[in-house]
Amino acid sequence: MIQHRNARILLEHWRARRNGAAPDRSQIDPTALKPALANIFILERADRAYMPFRLAGSALCDMFGKELRAQNFFDLWCDDAKRQVQNRISEMLGAVAPMALIAKAERMDSASAHIEWVFAPVRSARGPLDRVIGCAHAISGPTVENPWDTRPFVRQNLFAVAPARTGETLYYAPDTADFKYDASAGERPLFDVVTSAG
Repeated sequence: MIQHRNARILLEHWRARRNGAAPDRSQIDPTALKPALANIFILERADRAYMPFRLAGSALCDMFGKELRAQNFFDLWCDDAKRQVQNRISEMLGAVAPMALIAKAERMDSASAHIEWVFAPVRSARGPLDRVIGCAHAISGPTVENPWDTRPFVRQNLFAVAPARTGETLYYAPDTADFKYDASAGERPLFDVVTSAG
């Protein structure tokens, strides 16, 4: 399943508002996302390689040690990962379906963590599908083990991708590069299982 409860809050809200298509930005209710707001972000797709943050929650900015608003989302990724992430975002918008990425992030002292990025497409007031709402959380590593350790991450690489398609539930094993599906878990399906080597 999606690791962080705030990601599930966001996705449940998105699913409730979509009505068969991607919801408009105006349909997203910040009060319904209140527990997750510090980790929520909104991206605007200017072109394939440029998606600035229109909004970035305080916890997300703290994670990377800087104000992210107006910064290009793809600049947070290592060069080897940028094209892969750009392709996955394009596929998500084309499918009008949510997606999760697991990133391996590193700090200057080489300490690493896994960050769960969850994305869902939304429409702007003008109508085109050019916005993405999402949230990001560290799901392993020093900031999970010690919340007071706020040293920022300086680079991240793509670890695994889980695009939404037919509705299996995603299970992530932090100690491996595998995603494990457990059909007996009984939770509402969110993602197909996709495995990627680290």
